[in-house]
Amino acid sequence: MKLTTSFVIIFSLSLLLALGNAVAKNSQPTLSVSPKVCVISEEKELCELTLYFEWKLAKKQDICLFENDEQVQCWQKTSQAKVSYKAYVQVETVYSLINQQTGNKLAQTKVEIQSSHLKTQRRRLRSPWSFF
Repeated sequence: MKLTTSFVIIFSLSLLLALGNAVAKNSQPTLSVSPKVCVISEEKELCELTLYFEWKLAKKQDICLFENDEQVQCWQKTSQAKVSYKAYVQVETVYSLINQQTGNKLAQTKVEIQSSHLKTQRRRLRSPWSFF
């Protein structure tokens, strides 16, 4: 009898813990961007692309989207949105959602840059003093 009661208590606690984790995940602000990577053909070339942002917040807030430290656009009393933005980036760029009133960073994501520019020098595979 004690074993069954203990099992029921442990099962109930684990179920409550899982439910609490699910609620906590849903209340976390999310920010996603697509595409996440831009490939450029030359080292000094800018990457021109249209980014698609999507975010979800737990409650409606006045928020701004920032590109690194520069403000892109702000919205009043929003909890979720899908937005497109024309970007010109040359290096890895961080995008952040910031609460307009408190200045708190709610969520962030980044766009990475990759170069298809081939290196002109090859890496030496073995040491010059090797006998093999």
